[in-house]
Amino acid sequence: LARYRYRLRLPAIEGLHERDTGDDEAPSEWALDPAAFGSLVHKALELWGQARIDGGPIEIETALQKALFDFDDANDADLRKARAVLSQAVRALDDLAMVAAETKFEHEVDGVALAGIVDLVVRDPSGAIDVIDYKTGTLLGDDHYALQLDLYARAMRARYPGVPVRARILRLSESEAQWRDPVPLAAGELERLLRESNGFVSDEPRPGPQCPSCPYNGSPCHAAERTSLGSERPHTNGG
Repeated sequence: LARYRYRLRLPAIEGLHERDTGDDEAPSEWALDPAAFGSLVHKALELWGQARIDGGPIEIETALQKALFDFDDANDADLRKARAVLSQAVRALDDLAMVAAETKFEHEVDGVALAGIVDLVVRDPSGAIDVIDYKTGTLLGDDHYALQLDLYARAMRARYPGVPVRARILRLSESEAQWRDPVPLAAGELERLLRESNGFVSDEPRPGPQCPSCPYNGSPCHAAERTSLGSERPHTNGG
């Protein structure tokens, strides 16, 4: 698979979730940082959604308790917030016909194989497919994810040929769940970026506004940290 370039705002490599940056800084009473909290919410929703798809629905609290096995550091404040966020998610998703949860894909664009994981796929009453991407952070705007959603929609159109597909963001907070539809990419934009990036073959990091959401940030790439300290940009495998 080609190496992803986060400066192009593509989804992370298979099995590695994009960091959900949350607000600028987690309150001190929380044990989980915003990225870990976002992962906890994703995991609980995955378990809840998959159980419904399998025909054995479970309560969202049961899903949360199962998800916590991977988050030993979570404290009471994290749990209170998670329950509030998940409650909003359930209200938004409860009436939808779920097709797939945390579904992996591999899709080729101009000879470059790209892989990722879609949070949720649902079918509306008309038979059309909605690809849903959960966001618990607020730092990055909706249009930041337009390229990611474009790729998700392409992959699901290939999986469900002849069926209308759209990709949407479900922004989740303790007080509400909001459906968001970023401005679609111009036709051919992904292909153009692939050509300009030479298939994402590069080891040179380019620090920028995407750094906070990049899963390589801090491990192995320290470009953002070192740039903020005024040192010369390192040459690592991150991006």
